[in-house]
Amino acid sequence: MIAACMQCGRNRLPELAQPIAFERFVRSEAAASAGAQPAAASDAQRATRLVLVPGAERRLVEIAAPRGPAMVLIGPEAGLSAEEVELALAHGFVAVRLGPRTLRTETAGIAALAALQSRFGDF
Repeated sequence: MIAACMQCGRNRLPELAQPIAFERFVRSEAAASAGAQPAAASDAQRATRLVLVPGAERRLVEIAAPRGPAMVLIGPEAGLSAEEVELALAHGFVAVRLGPRTLRTETAGIAALAALQSRFGDF
């Protein structure tokens, strides 16, 4: 992680948390605020929470510009189960798709970040 930050000129290490159960994650305050703001954060400070779902009605490029941090939830190789998607939606995530292709989990994050930065710049 340090070498990757040095390579791209980032002067701050990202937070690396221990793995937790999916249900605990979407229910946690970390999901509500992306770990950046306290529970009483204003709407402008709350994270935009997106979940990538191949069959979602909305495309990533159709969402409003984030007014604070953004979080993108990406499933494993087999995808999130219908129950996991429903749980995420029930806790404030918005289902979006990147396009007509199903991407591998290790490339979906890169593609989503590139699309967000292309559309909104650094936010």
